[in-house]
Amino acid sequence: MEHIFSNDFYQEFIANWPKKRYLEPPREVAKSYNTGFGWIHDYSSTPDFSNCDPYGQYPLLLSLLNYLRSPEVSSRVTAFAGTQEELVLHSFILTDAGAGAEVVPHKDSTKDDPRAKYLLNFIFFIDAAGGKNSGALTLSRDNELKDIMFEPPRLQNTCLAYDILGDFYHGFPPIASGKWRRVVTAQFCQKSYVEKST
Repeated sequence: MEHIFSNDFYQEFIANWPKKRYLEPPREVAKSYNTGFGWIHDYSSTPDFSNCDPYGQYPLLLSLLNYLRSPEVSSRVTAFAGTQEELVLHSFILTDAGAGAEVVPHKDSTKDDPRAKYLLNFIFFIDAAGGKNSGALTLSRDNELKDIMFEPPRLQNTCLAYDILGDFYHGFPPIASGKWRRVVTAQFCQKSYVEKST
């Protein structure tokens, strides 16, 4: 999906992308990018980013999270998935990747959760250098990215949506020198899944 955000919102997002000091360094070898502003569904708490943004310098991210949690978006995602079961936001996280960062092609572990009927990932590409080896999350039938199903051609103001439960791998090779990518990932699932998780 292209031009996923309005131009005004998109330009504001780029101008207010968090500085690296607000992000956590990579925790996994398989996903070697910085992360931050994460949220996982919890009916008992109001979302906030005070743990990583104690002075509230990035209100736009909280606004985006609250919008993605809204009944309006839930209804649109449910219609997009073509299901009668309501889908809601399950998790939200920002990632920032530079030269050498990669995501080793894999299938998410939630794929094997028997409670999961619908798990959709929405990868919002905010900004990237573009071109080869810029961190385009690729869907492939194999774990070496040789049998590619889809590779996003543009990584600015676009979105890749895919079914986490699908029988394919996702990942990207190391980002080339001088290149980068900035992404927000939002995962949606059926409402019953998060109700049983909390």
